[in-house]
Amino acid sequence: MTDYSPFSGSNPQASRLELVRTLWTMTKLGKKPITAAIYQTAYGRELRVHVGADADNLIDSLLSRIDDAPLEFKADKLRAVLLDQGWS
Repeated sequence: MTDYSPFSGSNPQASRLELVRTLWTMTKLGKKPITAAIYQTAYGRELRVHVGADADNLIDSLLSRIDDAPLEFKADKLRAVLLDQGWS
């Protein structure tokens, strides 16, 4: 049993991220890398697209409670946009 209370203002378990897999990392000269990765959270799987090594420096995020297919689809769409903008 945890010491969680809905009146405490935070739930430390809810903010825990566990990396499941990295889908891609893209680079562009003079810019920090952009990474898309799937994380396990207390609420399901989350696609996090972030700048640099810090997974909290988010560009975009999507939560799925079903499976990874919607997360992979969105990551592919974002990757295509970045490719069009000169990222590799």
